[in-house]
Amino acid sequence: MRYLIRPLFQAGAMTRPITALLLGLLLASTPLLAADNGTLEAPALHQSSATRLSDAITDGDLGQVRSLLAAGHAVHSADLPLALHGGRLPLIRLLADALPERHRHAPDLLATYLAEGGSDPAVVEWLLLDGAALEGRNSAGDTAVLAAARQGQHALVQMLLAYGADPQAISASGCDLGCFYRPVTPLATRQWPTIDQRPAAFMLLAVAPALLLYFPLAACRLHRRRATGPLTLGLIVALGLSISLSASLFFRCDPCLVAPGPPQLLVSAAASLLLTLAIFIVLLRRPFFRTF
Repeated sequence: MRYLIRPLFQAGAMTRPITALLLGLLLASTPLLAADNGTLEAPALHQSSATRLSDAITDGDLGQVRSLLAAGHAVHSADLPLALHGGRLPLIRLLADALPERHRHAPDLLATYLAEGGSDPAVVEWLLLDGAALEGRNSAGDTAVLAAARQGQHALVQMLLAYGADPQAISASGCDLGCFYRPVTPLATRQWPTIDQRPAAFMLLAVAPALLLYFPLAACRLHRRRATGPLTLGLIVALGLSISLSASLFFRCDPCLVAPGPPQLLVSAAASLLLTLAIFIVLLRRPFFRTF
């Protein structure tokens, strides 16, 4: 720089105004360059900070996230969904504490988590207990229960319904919960009919084996051009006896010979089948009924 300025001073009085002008422009340009450098470096530093925090959240590094937050790194609304998909509840709670208005600013947090494949019951239950909006809709227009049903997460659907989710909710495309979800009742929880509460259904199931025995035998006799009177009469007698027997043994019994429910039903069905079979054998062997 001095090799440029010295000839200007040596040029005499004619060059002094030009020298002063050049020096003024040089001094004026120095803070502008510094300001430009500062404005270019600030976003880069901010971007680096956000990237480090996002990487630590994606890796599930609780210690690194805690250190970054202690150093003053800001938490953004996009960081909590990253933690939700990681499934580490301590990390989720740490970020949630840094976002006190999370559910007000993101009412679709639960529905979005489920729509993106989230399936951890612990995370879903934490969100529900944390105050997540049950009826908040994601970008596809689904509530949380619809998003879980669309993903086939039936256990989560039952959990959300237990927490009060609306089973009549309609998606943006006009589908309700029945489009994606059918409640499956395990066999162990189904109630078999009892003779005290549903006697008609109980007796119908009890005499079903006798009826199944009657129809093939009747069809066989009709095929051979034989009379079906003995079979019909024997069936009526056998059903009357089996119904009377079941009613006398199992209706309002205290104590019962057999435990109420399926055991009583099996005993009644076996009794009706054996009685029908015994009467059929007796009647079909008599000469009178062979020609009837």
